[in-house]
Amino acid sequence: MIAFWALLIGLAFWCFLKGGRPGGGCGGCGGCGSSAGHCGTGSGDPAAEDLRVQFLEAKDLGPCADCGQMTRSVAGDLWIGDLRIAVFWVTWTDGRSRHPAFIDLILGEIDRDAAPEERVGISLCYRNDGACQEIEIIDAEGRAFTEWAGPGRGLPKNRVIGTPLEREALDLAEHILGSDPRFAGIETVV
Repeated sequence: MIAFWALLIGLAFWCFLKGGRPGGGCGGCGGCGSSAGHCGTGSGDPAAEDLRVQFLEAKDLGPCADCGQMTRSVAGDLWIGDLRIAVFWVTWTDGRSRHPAFIDLILGEIDRDAAPEERVGISLCYRNDGACQEIEIIDAEGRAFTEWAGPGRGLPKNRVIGTPLEREALDLAEHILGSDPRFAGIETVV
């Protein structure tokens, strides 16, 4: 538990150093009719220019059992200079879909040899109906990527919302989605 709070305080301090603030920026203005959403205005953070996305793997996972459309996944890393700050996976159903896209993040000590207590998994969903884009924190518990983070390291949304991790996760997800044209085609039916 001490390691979790140390990680949380460390991320809050990192956020502070780069000019952010917990709950700063948009904070879910509700522009899409949802107070839980993130309207995509971003924090205007100059340090975001130093944030680099490295795409590592893209693959087709096969047709969705629900709708039959192809499911795609992209994995990668987020870097600030020589420091890898996160690992991510974006998964979506190709074409216009009733399914949201999912962004799964692992934050903290990313080295596989690090103890699982040194990292956490956070999940978000992304919807884009053409008129509105919305990113929302969801429960990470039980999602497949959390095995990489370590057993029990996927955070439920109630342990993310209202903390500095919420702002970081939303900003990182927004940066990832804006970094590759493949994500511009993600479209969800309301």
